[in-house]
Amino acid sequence: GATQSTDHEQFMLTQRLKHQSIDVYSVAFSPDGSILATGSCKRVCLFSTQDWSLIHQLEDHDSFVCSVAFSPDGSTFVSAAQDNKVFIYDTEDWSLIGCLSDHTSYALAVAFSPDGRTLATGSKDTTVCLYATSDWSLTKRLSHHTKHVKTVAFSLDGCVLASGSHDCRVYLYATENWSLIESITDHNHYVRSVAFSPDGMTLATGSDDDMVCVYSTKTWTRITTLAPKHSLRVRSVTYSPDGAMLASSSASYAVNVHATKDWSLIACLRNHDSFIVREIAFSPNGSTLAVTSDRTVYVYSFLTLQELEQHKFDQQKAAIQAQKEPDQQEVALGLERLQHLQERIDTIKVLLRQQQKASATRDDEQHDSEKELAEVTAQKEAKSKEMPEVEQRKYDAKLEHHHQQQQQPPPQPQQQQQQQ
Repeated sequence: GATQSTDHEQFMLTQRLKHQSIDVYSVAFSPDGSILATGSCKRVCLFSTQDWSLIHQLEDHDSFVCSVAFSPDGSTFVSAAQDNKVFIYDTEDWSLIGCLSDHTSYALAVAFSPDGRTLATGSKDTTVCLYATSDWSLTKRLSHHTKHVKTVAFSLDGCVLASGSHDCRVYLYATENWSLIESITDHNHYVRSVAFSPDGMTLATGSDDDMVCVYSTKTWTRITTLAPKHSLRVRSVTYSPDGAMLASSSASYAVNVHATKDWSLIACLRNHDSFIVREIAFSPNGSTLAVTSDRTVYVYSFLTLQELEQHKFDQQKAAIQAQKEPDQQEVALGLERLQHLQERIDTIKVLLRQQQKASATRDDEQHDSEKELAEVTAQKEAKSKEMPEVEQRKYDAKLEHHHQQQQQPPPQPQQQQQQQ
C-alpha cells in the first residue's frame, strides 16, 4: 500500500498481529503504552508493545467484544460485548473482578472519565449507563437516543460526555449533573465514532454518511467537513496525543490522516487486506498507530524524515552485512542438513553391502546345488551306459557256450553202454 507524507513525517507498517477470530472489533493502548489490547470474537488479546508478543488472553465473553478500554491509571481494564455484559479486570494479574449487566442488549462502547471515577457504557438498548468506579454502582442512565449507542467519549477536562448513535445524532452532556447541553444533527446516517481533541477545543465525529465532521467545543458549530476523502462509511476517528493529527478509518481499505493545523491530508494508509477498517488508536506517545481490519491488527510507526532516513540506512547496512557474513543460524541449519544427508548415504551404503553379501551367498548356494545335480546326473548316465554292457557280455557268453556244444560229436551207443 502507498502512503503519502508531509515534509516531516512518514507512517511505516512495522507489524501485522494475526488473530484466530473472524474479526477484530476494538483496540486500545494501556496508559503507559506497554500493552495493546484487542477485542474479537469471545476473546480479548493482550500484546506486549516491546516485541509484539501475545502475553495473555481473556475469554470470558460469549460473543463479539465490541469495545475495550484501560482506566487512566492503568490498574483496571474493561471490555464490552454483544453478550450484553461489561467485564472488569485487574491488570495486575488479569483476574475478573466484576461484571456489569444492566444493559438489555449488546454492550457496544466503553469509556473512562479522565479522573477514572466514572465509566460510561453505550448499548444497542439505546441507553448510556454511568458507573462509579469506586464500587461499580450504576449512578445514571441516559435515554435520549432512539437507536444503538455506538460510541461514547469524555472531553479531556472531564466536563463533557459525547455519545453517538445509529439515530444519526450526537448528544453532549454536562458531567456535573448529566444534563443534555447540545445535540448535533448534521449527519444523515449512523454515527459510529466521536473523539475529543487533547486540548479540548474540537470534537470529531465519523458517520456512515462517509463524512468526518469537526466541531468547536465552545460553540458546537461545525469547523470543517473532511469529505469525500472516504469512499464508504467512516468507522472510527481518533486524535494523536499531541493533537497535531486526526486519523479516521473507513470501509474502503483506508486510514486517512489529516493535519489539524489546516486539515490537509498528510497520509493515506492502504496496507490492509480487508476493505473494512474498523477501530484505530494512537499509542500514548504518538509514535504508533494501531489499525484493526478483518483478523489482523496493523501497527504503523510514525517516523520523522531523519528517523526514516536512518531506518533506510540501517536496512541497507544490514542487507550488505548479511551478504558479507552468512547468517550463523542458517549456516548451522545447513551443516545439520549435510550431516543428516551423510547419515542417509552411510545407511544406504550399509544396505547395499548387505544386499551384495546376500546375493553372493545365494549365488554360491545355487552353484553348489547345480554341481550336486550334475554329479547325480552323471552317475545316472554312467549306470545307464554300464547296464547294457553287462547284459551284452552275458549274452555273448551264452552264445559261445552254445556254439561249443554244437561243434562236439554226439556219443556212440556202444560207448554209452560201456560207460554204463
